[in-house]
Amino acid sequence: GMDAGGLFRESFREMCAELQPTAAVPPPGGGLALLVPSPNQRAGAGPGRDRWILNPRQASAEDLAMLRFLGSALGASLRHGLALELDLAGLEWRRLLGQTLTEVDLAAVDEAFCRWLAESRAATAAGPARWKALGRVWAVPASAPRGAVAELQAGGARRAVAYHDAAEYLGACVAYRLRGEAAPQAAALREGFLSAVPGAVLRLVDWRGGG
Repeated sequence: GMDAGGLFRESFREMCAELQPTAAVPPPGGGLALLVPSPNQRAGAGPGRDRWILNPRQASAEDLAMLRFLGSALGASLRHGLALELDLAGLEWRRLLGQTLTEVDLAAVDEAFCRWLAESRAATAAGPARWKALGRVWAVPASAPRGAVAELQAGGARRAVAYHDAAEYLGACVAYRLRGEAAPQAAALREGFLSAVPGAVLRLVDWRGGG
């Protein structure tokens, strides 16, 4: 027979496989949609093409409960020294551990967004005419699904960003992608994780050991 540790390993392995279906787009009803392929994975470009990120669209009470369960399973696997078969992006591991995120973390999952950001900053430096020609609105490209945008204020997708607001706008874009996007999902995952791992231990954990 299989011991309790073996049963846990097997069930955790099955859960990870269901969370990360081999098909880039799982069939309807197939797989748990709590995670989605990183933008770099979907584009087949940049680093981290095998990585997955939290799905900001899975926000029901049931979804968040499942994420808390996943977090507790991750914590239990860490406590028992089990290999983590979950290919979460470094950005998600760092959020889980409560570490500060930077644009380097963004580039590791979404190279296209960082190019968009660099183009925006270059237009700001070039002056008002170039900025206006870029046509930025109060919305930011979202990580999922492809082509989605997130409004940074009510009706933002229809409101042009004035040149004198460019710095504030770009700061808001970065803040949203680093901290605002999938915030409820990240909080639920971390809540479950901390139920299994003491918070004091987190500073001793290297996310690269798991991610």
